[in-house]
Amino acid sequence: MVNLECLETLCGERVDLIPFEEKFISEEYLGWLLDKEVNRFLDVANIPQTLDSVTSYVRSFAGKEDRFLFAIVCKRTNLHIGNITLQGIDWLHKFAWEGILIGRKDYWNKGFATESRSLLLSFAFFTLGLHRVLSGAFTSNAGGINSNCKLGYKTEGILRQHRLLDRKYQDVIIQGLIKEEFSPVT
Repeated sequence: MVNLECLETLCGERVDLIPFEEKFISEEYLGWLLDKEVNRFLDVANIPQTLDSVTSYVRSFAGKEDRFLFAIVCKRTNLHIGNITLQGIDWLHKFAWEGILIGRKDYWNKGFATESRSLLLSFAFFTLGLHRVLSGAFTSNAGGINSNCKLGYKTEGILRQHRLLDRKYQDVIIQGLIKEEFSPVT
């Protein structure tokens, strides 16, 4: 396990993943969660969001050994552009789930999510010593599925009518990545 007090920034070429601090909670961040295009494939789309609910969510990560939350900050602009998580860490079996939100639409489709996820996966495999990382995406989320494939994830199955999307139960594809299969993307 990692010493939570020594958790450091994960540095990439174009982004840094900074251990999340409450200073990142802002009206802009809340706006991301309220934007139907940004939150389309996220659980927050089904739950009313406020600054209090965001603060509560962020605080749920504090001092925990089974979950990590990082702010994604663009090095060139020093802007907070999104968040990335590693959650549900099972230390016995050495696996976890990852998730990402790029809230600033002007940073979409420019490789920032891929670089951020590659940094998080390096942290998961080489710092935390995990064996595998999982990611789930609605089968209609082609961008999420393609992003997983680009990082080396393999499809492991489909959970039928697993989660609500647009008030209907939808299928979710589960993809996994084993440490030995991972090659960092820059």
